Amino acid sequence: MTGLNEPVDFRAPARNQDSVRPGGHRQTIDAAAPTASSTTTVPTRWSAIHTDWPQVGGRSFRPAPRDAFLADEYRARYQPGETRAIYVATSIGARALAETIKMPLGKVSTTRDGRLQERLREQGGDGYGAGWYREGRLVVDSGWKSWDAVLMRPSMGPSPGSPVVVTPRAILVALPDVLPAYQFDDLWDAQTRLAAIDRWAETEEGLRHFGLLGVDPAVARRKTIYRFDTSKRVSAVHELCCFRLSQDPDRLIAVAEKIILRALGLVD
Repeated sequence: MTGLNEPVDFRAPARNQDSVRPGGHRQTIDAAAPTASSTTTVPTRWSAIHTDWPQVGGRSFRPAPRDAFLADEYRARYQPGETRAIYVATSIGARALAETIKMPLGKVSTTRDGRLQERLREQGGDGYGAGWYREGRLVVDSGWKSWDAVLMRPSMGPSPGSPVVVTPRAILVALPDVLPAYQFDDLWDAQTRLAAIDRWAETEEGLRHFGLLGVDPAVARRKTIYRFDTSKRVSAVHELCCFRLSQDPDRLIAVAEKIILRALGLVD
């Protein structure tokens, strides 16, 4: 645990310090995320911490004009292509982490339309985000094996004429034919990275936040352990983001709409 007066060590973890025994057998460590020490007074409400949380798209993001999709120029340029589904998922482990670090969290990502449930099962099977390095040792937390897509209720919704449609647990984006799915995903990932907690935990604001709580910021740098026949791969998690259910569904819609308009050359 990193206390308020202890230095934070950002050195890369040693490769041989992990919780997997030789031969690929898993040693599961039910290690709850570190909490503040008993000598630290920690606010019990998120709103009492006064942290400027990161946001998808960045704090300077501005939506495109709401009437952009009604313009003749848009109608002349847009031809429908592939459809991507944007979703936000959570698990028991992710919710426990959110409570520990006093931030609303969700896995913000995309998948092919019609494949959401399959994708959730896949990331549950992989234990997406269950691992992290504590003092150089890979530990695996419980609660990351079952994921569900959250119910999103945007207050504004898509712009009039937008090719974005909101369903209860996904935002469907009918891409223009000039924007292939892989390219949209790359552009989308660049926007969600601005709210990713692993990235934010290393910023001055993030370190102040974790220092106030007395929590090791390493707990925000989550890992997924992919296991094969005789080997494993530990991969960094990049999609676990600060996500406020009360207002961020509208932001996800606005970010997707702006990516579309940029691909068509209609906004900067």
